[in-house]
Amino acid sequence: MGKFFLDNLSTVRFVSARALVFFMSAGFSSICLAQTALVIIDMQPYFAERGGYHNLVGNQEKIEKVLNRQVELIEMAKSNRLPIVTIEYSGCGSTCTAIKKAIGNYGDARTFVKSSDGMFSNWGGIENELDTYLKGRNTSQLIITGANGGYCVKCSIEGALNKGYRVWTDADAVADFNFEEFKHPYYYKDGQITGAQKI
Repeated sequence: MGKFFLDNLSTVRFVSARALVFFMSAGFSSICLAQTALVIIDMQPYFAERGGYHNLVGNQEKIEKVLNRQVELIEMAKSNRLPIVTIEYSGCGSTCTAIKKAIGNYGDARTFVKSSDGMFSNWGGIENELDTYLKGRNTSQLIITGANGGYCVKCSIEGALNKGYRVWTDADAVADFNFEEFKHPYYYKDGQITGAQKI
């Protein structure tokens, strides 16, 4: 899978099949790390377990791969002193232990609890507070990861783009627990993501 970025609501272009961390640490010209924050959305055990799909063969391994990639991104964010934002859906429990352990007592990490799909949705309860927090850190770009790819992550990406943020994401750090395969429902064709659908 490739890493991709979104620069408007209709275009999604591949950056490369190589690791996002490689590009960032190499000073990839499209990313200014001083203006970037890592966002991890709804990585709460409730979402992985509610449909029972976590018990299907191979899905535990998929969860591990997504979590491992998110932990790599957390380590990258910490080593580059980037803000780390954890988003939780209200009433669905706490962010999973692996993510919390990776963040540890990092000084520039904050959790926001929303009550709707998108983190910038006007009825989610955190839109203004989150935007103020990010802009207070001179953040203009977001690396967005999490679950569920076809809903909360997608709505959050769209909301961030509407707020003027440039959005980066990592195909290996997004899951969709609403599908038996636990894959995020982005469809890749000819170097573009043409829409969200089951793959």
